Amino acid sequence: MPIINQFEDNNIIQAVLTQWGNFCNICGTKRSPENIKVIRRTDEIVVLHINCSSCKNSHFITFSYNSAGFTMQQYASDLRDDELGKLGNQPINMDDLIDVHMILEKVYTSDELLAILSRK
Repeated sequence: MPIINQFEDNNIIQAVLTQWGNFCNICGTKRSPENIKVIRRTDEIVVLHINCSSCKNSHFITFSYNSAGFTMQQYASDLRDDELGKLGNQPINMDDLIDVHMILEKVYTSDELLAILSRK
């Protein structure tokens, strides 16, 4: 990663710690910048993954910003660090959409959907 991008990522991570807090909201362990990863960054949004080194609680946080200000959303996650690299690496193609459509045609309840997804 170029030095300028790493510098920007570090600034983003410090801003997250300032805005979201320095301690895990589950176990109270002090958050470490090493446990915060910038997943995606554009001109309008930053997506981060935060993982507690102690209790393994993890979240995605999105920051959206524009001339009117910024918003922050937090989402609980069960992804492990080694799974993060799989996010957003390949664009969705027509075959992907057809596959999802065919699966969803056969699903009538959330339990059926969860059963199908757990096999993937």
